Amino acid sequence: MEWAVVAFRHGPFFRVLLPASGASRRNPWTYPSASAVHERWVFMRGNLAAAMRRVRICVLVGVCVAALAEPVAAAQSAPTAPAPPVDLFPPAAREMIRRASSDADARPADAQSAGQLARVLQAWEQWDAAHDAYRRAQSLAPQAYEWHYLDGVVLQRLARHSEAAEQLQRAVALNPDFTPARVKLADALFEAGRIDESGRLASALVANSQTEPIGQYVLGRIAAANGRQETAIEHCWRAI
Repeated sequence: MEWAVVAFRHGPFFRVLLPASGASRRNPWTYPSASAVHERWVFMRGNLAAAMRRVRICVLVGVCVAALAEPVAAAQSAPTAPAPPVDLFPPAAREMIRRASSDADARPADAQSAGQLARVLQAWEQWDAAHDAYRRAQSLAPQAYEWHYLDGVVLQRLARHSEAAEQLQRAVALNPDFTPARVKLADALFEAGRIDESGRLASALVANSQTEPIGQYVLGRIAAANGRQETAIEHCWRAI
């Protein structure tokens, strides 16, 4: 079958190859009937639609593969929590810790499992191991404010106040309405030597009747640190 080149002055394409029985090598510029042009356009449009469907399917498959691969990649890049020395714990705690540790090992991409192990370790005052487990939970679920908050509490117990303040600030940024994080942050900022920031946050806590006592307490500590003993005593009385 020979092909003729069809010229379009007005249309989506300047020229399109169409089968034309009347075309010849000497005179390839033939103009088919409107019905022939319409049939060819329908055919091309059908091929274009099929191609677009294939593209959409490929994109969808790619998105699904990426979504499925993301937890695996996160689990591979997450820091590994060291195995806690279970034999050193009291008998009552050994089974609880073994169970939480086994569950975290069995589900390495699950932030809840890592966080639960960290909670158990924190309950038994294994601060370093709890911090490592909370770091893993954070890497698996960075938008979960509770892991940042609890890690900040653990870091305070380790006297790593600057790091604690950073974690607590992240928790507040993720959930500004979570009052315990703001209370702990005011204390961590004071311990980290960031007195002005601690004072501003403590003043905001005083404005809320529910958090006024702890705010007054922090302001009392700040006043005492600045040598204003009478003011410190006044704040402490208000905290009571």
